[in-house]
Amino acid sequence: MDELTERQLITRFKRGDKAAFDRLMTDHYDKVYALACRTTGAEDEAHALAQDVFVQAYQSLGDFDGRSRFATWLYSITVHKGTDRHRAATAQRKLSIVPGLPDLSSDGRGRAGEDPTLALDAEELGQMIARALTRVPEDQRATLDLVTHGQVSYAEAARAMNCSKQTIAWRVWNARRLLREMLQDYLEP
Repeated sequence: MDELTERQLITRFKRGDKAAFDRLMTDHYDKVYALACRTTGAEDEAHALAQDVFVQAYQSLGDFDGRSRFATWLYSITVHKGTDRHRAATAQRKLSIVPGLPDLSSDGRGRAGEDPTLALDAEELGQMIARALTRVPEDQRATLDLVTHGQVSYAEAARAMNCSKQTIAWRVWNARRLLREMLQDYLEP
């Protein structure tokens, strides 16, 4: 959906056309859900988080001022709600789905034709990264997720997280540095 159409739908919603919100939700649900998956690490929780995000968006859309993109505003809500959920969750909960790893089946063998040893190595790496991410400070983890998975610019992330672009850049840099340090033994040949 282009930005003009999005603004028109927001205007229609503010004038009382509740169906306009359905279109906005339909167009953005997959990205919000994907960010929610990475934030919670569990599909059921991600669906609940995405639902909470859209309930809040519905209730707050009248206050949306359009200074940022609508998607950036939704990502901001998702990050903040995800952070709140994380604080309330137990330490045992898996925190992140690691992108770029093989799609592992429930039996641990990976995709058809894939070397089982590689699949197990990828699964082990995914678990190590998930554990390492739990040790990255929450604000840095959320910022890294928003920039890398939410695919927003540093400027958009700064608006979403209510801080400067320099703060966003430092958080991303430091989160990556911490992850490299924690995973150094595994990553070295």
